[in-house]
Amino acid sequence: MVPGENPLNSHGVLHPEQDPSGAQTASVREALRLGCVAVGYTIYTGTAERRLQYEQLRELKVKLPTTHIELEEARKVYEEQHIPRDTLTERVRNVLQSTFNGRRIVIFSGGAKTDDATILDEVRAIRAGGEFGSIIGRNSFQRDREQHWISWII
Repeated sequence: MVPGENPLNSHGVLHPEQDPSGAQTASVREALRLGCVAVGYTIYTGTAERRLQYEQLRELKVKLPTTHIELEEARKVYEEQHIPRDTLTERVRNVLQSTFNGRRIVIFSGGAKTDDATILDEVRAIRAGGEFGSIIGRNSFQRDREQHWISWII
């Protein structure tokens, strides 16, 4: 764990077990209140409780970063260290760097309803920033039939 990181789940068993399952013990809101700059969440893939772990993690998905920095202390660090954040690609690259230089997978969750060009620009920025991907959900597909790309092939 790095300084300023808050694990959101934990595992308290001292002996090996067949299907380990951590308990969610914190929230992103609590991490922000404490001034944390990152959160951690462990998923035990292949275990009986993996679905519950994925459901809990689903509530923590990351949105694409904006230029706004909520915490004054964090804003000072960005300014003092001249961390680039003018473009979405720069901000995505910074998220990647904050995950142990890409040693953790980050999948950005979808955002508000927007036009196709903006969605494609966001996906390109994620790729250019070196991240793993984006979940594009229902907001991306809320179009009139005439406006939606799928209507072109029907």
